[in-house]
Amino acid sequence: MTVEMVDKKGPHFPEPLRSPEEEQYSRVLDKSVDVAAELDYVYKAITLTRKKLQGRVPLIGFCGAPWTLFCYMVEGGGSKFFVESKKWIYLYPKETKALLQKITEVCVEYLALQVQAGAQVSNLARNGMDTAVCGLTLSIDDPSLRFMGRRAVTFNFQGLQRALPSRNC
Repeated sequence: MTVEMVDKKGPHFPEPLRSPEEEQYSRVLDKSVDVAAELDYVYKAITLTRKKLQGRVPLIGFCGAPWTLFCYMVEGGGSKFFVESKKWIYLYPKETKALLQKITEVCVEYLALQVQAGAQVSNLARNGMDTAVCGLTLSIDDPSLRFMGRRAVTFNFQGLQRALPSRNC
């Protein structure tokens, strides 16, 4: 999917997902993502920054949380009410799970590679979507943060697991 960074607005998807019948949805799910290769410039920047900091302050990595990224992909950008996201979840629960799983797998690898490159702490940015649609997310059993926590241990990155918020609605 194409994403643009719009000044004073943030991430913008000019062609957001509208239904799983779209070719774009299949391309996203079927794409084999080589996170290390596609985002190598990020890891090089982290390594360089860590060296330049010379231990004066910790270097913080960053990743949007799976629900946050899902919302941007469906809404097209930031949202206060998540109308399109709620509609998508309600109409396509199976496809929602599949898309969240794909996003989560990429996020885990992205964060782990940031740590390998020198990030000492990571920030998993959430937009409140999980709160906004809590009843809906409970019905599809949001596994994304639990999966990230389990994978974090696999990547020897226990700090992420401790930092994950609870899912209290």
